[in-house]
Amino acid sequence: MIVTNVFGLGRSIDNNNKCKGQSPGRTEIALFFLTIWSQKGEKMRYCTNCGAEIKDGSKFCTSCGKEVNGGMTLEKAIHSFFEHYLDHSGRAGRREFFYIFTSRFFVFFALNLLIMTIFRNIIIIKNALVIAYMAFVLLTFLPYIMLCIRRMHDSGKSGAWLLIYAVPCIGPFWFLFLLFKEGDKTPNLYGPASEE
Repeated sequence: MIVTNVFGLGRSIDNNNKCKGQSPGRTEIALFFLTIWSQKGEKMRYCTNCGAEIKDGSKFCTSCGKEVNGGMTLEKAIHSFFEHYLDHSGRAGRREFFYIFTSRFFVFFALNLLIMTIFRNIIIIKNALVIAYMAFVLLTFLPYIMLCIRRMHDSGKSGAWLLIYAVPCIGPFWFLFLLFKEGDKTPNLYGPASEE
């Protein structure tokens, strides 16, 4: 007997996959969510070198023999971000982009908060923070553009798609959609699958 909690209501499903005391509509809903929850950790992974499917728990790709790592982390994303400072070739996965996108946002937010509120009356500290802010902008602008180009490559698009941002009204929204869109799972024109 499996007990689930769908929409806050306790339900029990017997071994014949029938919910006790419910209409068929609720039964189907309960089974649907139970199926999703039971498969939550079973996402397929693919080799970043050859694109072959990797089974859970494998440490090496069965096709090419490359060691499989645990995926993209914040540290790996930051290292990759600065390692590929002016490199637009290759691909960048959604997780790498998301880590850099949110990290930059929080640094910008924190520096603006410090400049505009806490140190707004202390001129020397405020000026130092403004200089730090501008240095951060200048140091991360080009790598961020290169990351966006590699992100476009991940879904099989040219880096020229960044120019869609210049289209009035809809351009920025379409640009964000392209950046957060899932990339190709297999090797494409721009290289092997990105590390997720």
